[in-house]
Amino acid sequence: MRVSDGQANGTALAAPLHSVAPAPGTTNITPLTDLEVGVLAKGDPETWFNGAKNGDLSGAITSDNLTDALAKLTTALSTLPGKPALPDNFNPLTSGFKAEKGDAGDNLLESYGAALTAAGLSQSDAAAKTASGTALTQAAYSATAYTTGASYTTDPVSIQMGSSVNLDGTFGIAIADPNRGQYTAKARIDADGNVTSFTDAGKFTAIVSLLGNRVGQLCTANGAGGVVAGQPGQYAYVSSDLTEVTDPNELNGQKFSEYEDCTQSGTSVFANGAVTFTDSDGSQDTPIRNIAQAFTADGLADTKDHSVEHAKAYRYTANGVTKYVYITVNSTATPGTNDDPLVFDIDTKYITIGLSQ
Repeated sequence: MRVSDGQANGTALAAPLHSVAPAPGTTNITPLTDLEVGVLAKGDPETWFNGAKNGDLSGAITSDNLTDALAKLTTALSTLPGKPALPDNFNPLTSGFKAEKGDAGDNLLESYGAALTAAGLSQSDAAAKTASGTALTQAAYSATAYTTGASYTTDPVSIQMGSSVNLDGTFGIAIADPNRGQYTAKARIDADGNVTSFTDAGKFTAIVSLLGNRVGQLCTANGAGGVVAGQPGQYAYVSSDLTEVTDPNELNGQKFSEYEDCTQSGTSVFANGAVTFTDSDGSQDTPIRNIAQAFTADGLADTKDHSVEHAKAYRYTANGVTKYVYITVNSTATPGTNDDPLVFDIDTKYITIGLSQ
């Protein structure tokens, strides 16, 4: 089967997509089934579609070959930014799903689309490389990105984020935000693995990259992570090779460089279960005595500003040195009078990261 023309994500479909119907029932046609058809065809799916005869099909579309195609698809996905993975018991060819936010199959396709763009590959490139068993990038990495929820929700949003050293030597970044769409970029990295600048920023405006890009912050201009459009949007991310700290008391005695809006905003010190922030001008905030509450599921509520703060902490040890990282996501809990957020302090929707000195 083949589908061509039409639009995908608001743009013209660049190339036809293909699938096979091995038995009666549900059959999907998506970019993922197109990769599987490439494996069955041992090459370009479109060439096979145009030239295959009935005998060719019956010899290629067998149970063993379909199992092999699924295995090669799974391997190929693991070499893309974020290492997208098939949901449990999900077969791209035959498992029914809905093209809507929150559906596991749809989420996978969103992640795949962002990852493919970040890797600098076309769908045809990916199909050919999957068929030959060639990795889609030189190296792929996964991380968790945190941002604020849509509208007035206090729960932070966690998103699978990816990056990669691409086949052409560029460095790709991919986020498929279920609320705000796809964000991809190409960047330069230094000898330590930190991102130094964008070569193609996409929707991003700035980045902070620390600890070999194992932790960082990405900013946008469209208000993601800000309560009003004028505030920069933010994503804070932490690599999958860091270990979560379950007891925030482990941070006692640590001094952190803190970043907000993709710039260093000051320092914070954890001591005796409290945290004290000092901004870059030397002004010191009142210590937060019950900071441990921010690390719970309920978060730390500020009734005065109608906001809730959630926090996560991580550690990373290399060459005998341990570094600590924290991420905070502060969300506006309720709208103001007549749903006017400006009735309250507008600076109640923000994200910070900290790296121990």
